[in-house]
Amino acid sequence: MAEGKVRYAYLQFPILGQGSVRAAVAAECAAEQGKFEEYHRELFTAYQRYGANIMAPDGLVQVAGGLGLDKDRFNACVNDSKAFDLVRADYEVASAAGVRSTPSTFINGVMTEGLRDYSYYASRIDAALGKK
Repeated sequence: MAEGKVRYAYLQFPILGQGSVRAAVAAECAAEQGKFEEYHRELFTAYQRYGANIMAPDGLVQVAGGLGLDKDRFNACVNDSKAFDLVRADYEVASAAGVRSTPSTFINGVMTEGLRDYSYYASRIDAALGKK
């Protein structure tokens, strides 16, 4: 793939109830401290280990603490409406684009639902860039 030719954007699309909304807000708060991807990854790992209980407020703070995030700053963010408003805006954009499940990926406007391996995405990106 060509460097600098692809733009990657992540939109929150919490569809599993209040726990997933809280988790999406928490991920936005981790992003404020430069740890979105790490938080997102660790939250999925913790979910597999502990189940939906990890998406309770205390569980989300536990994940943040494990990544060395400033807990006071994290808690202030989670309790502020700014992060929730970002999540809601992402959800509305994704819904308007036809997203119904996660993950969903768009490459040049063509949606793929479900997780695929690297070669699937690489081949579609290369095709969009005019490569064979």
